[in-house]
Amino acid sequence: METTPLLIVLLGWLSILIVSILMIYMNRKAPAIHYRGVGLLIASIIVNGFLVLYYIAHDRKPDWFPCFLLLWIPSLGVPLWFLVNGTRFFKLAMLYRMNQAKLGISSGDESENDHGIELTSFQPGSVTEHTNKNIQQRFRKWYYRHQKRFSLNSLIFLILGFMLFHSLMTVTIHVISKDVITYENCVIDWEMIPVVSFHGAYVLLMFPGLVWLVWKVEDAHWIKRELMLVLTVETINFTGRLVAVVTRMIGSTFPVAPTTWFTVATLVVVHIITIVFPLIDGWQENHPGTQTNHTAFQIILDDPYMFQSFKLFSVKDFSVENVLFYEAYKRLSRNVKIRHRDTKTSLIGDSYLVEEILQIYSTFIRTKSSFELNISGRSRREMDCTIEGGPPYSLKTLDNIKEEVFINMYHHTYPRFVRATNTSSRTYSDSTSESILVSKS
Repeated sequence: METTPLLIVLLGWLSILIVSILMIYMNRKAPAIHYRGVGLLIASIIVNGFLVLYYIAHDRKPDWFPCFLLLWIPSLGVPLWFLVNGTRFFKLAMLYRMNQAKLGISSGDESENDHGIELTSFQPGSVTEHTNKNIQQRFRKWYYRHQKRFSLNSLIFLILGFMLFHSLMTVTIHVISKDVITYENCVIDWEMIPVVSFHGAYVLLMFPGLVWLVWKVEDAHWIKRELMLVLTVETINFTGRLVAVVTRMIGSTFPVAPTTWFTVATLVVVHIITIVFPLIDGWQENHPGTQTNHTAFQIILDDPYMFQSFKLFSVKDFSVENVLFYEAYKRLSRNVKIRHRDTKTSLIGDSYLVEEILQIYSTFIRTKSSFELNISGRSRREMDCTIEGGPPYSLKTLDNIKEEVFINMYHHTYPRFVRATNTSSRTYSDSTSESILVSKS
């Protein structure tokens, strides 16, 4: 390939990467992007895109690269690619299990059936009240023990630790080998053995571990399906490269594509799977094919059976805190009607109700709270000011937050819930339920 066409290809690919980063950032608040991790998606674009640029340029113009880069780029780039994608598996498992734990913590707190969903909804069969409390305590301990362990900072430190190991190994090879620092005699041979070995180790050892990690995970955003496709494509790439190498070693004349193009094709396909598909999913969220209406959604929230099904689905949607907040708000509203008897003022001064408001605030609204809601900064600041002012409290700000959470559930969780129930033969099989869930245009 001549220099000019090669530059056009490289610049074209670079433009795709830049546009991808901009679109991910512009749609960062969409659930399809948010729950995949904006930082991880951008890191995936950069690592994936850089490796494509390197392999294409090196295959066509190897003299563009100093000899030591032929060692350093694959020695660090390939492990970093595996680690970034592996971290996405950890994030998916963390999101699902954290939402399970939140739902587990919230269950069994109240004696009334409509105040908290029993954990038996996760597994068939019934349990005693004592057993249910034990399960709740186990979830609570698990949640607070793993909340920081599976945080983004912890995952970043994990990646940095592995990359430090690979860097030290590459430095050692660089020092031992004279070829990688002598451009006139740029012959890299045994120096690439660790790269190939770790490539195989990641595929043969890490991939099964990642599959086991998310095996029981259910998500409404198709993240698990996306990651499984990435593993499949990379396994095919590794197998193809291995076959090509073995074919050349035995001197076979069987035509095999260059191993570089196996890798380039894999990286491009991975970009489509992990970036293009989520962007399309985000667009579909804003333009849902299934028609819904406000009344049908309100029916689900008011019906105890449907609300429990919706709450369980919110675990798969990674938005269970919205449903739990809405449930807590309904409980507060019910208690206000019972206990607040001062018709002269709407301010809440009853000690029981004040304690309930403070609990909702510390659990769902306060910055860095355990079940922190994804609400606007303005609403959070207004509620902060309300609490700082002390009792008696006005419910106006809390009412606004409830409406904001309602809109989030209606526009994001509810359409996916409708699609899931429409494709499930076990849920709402009768025509009456279907007519409630989906409005006929």
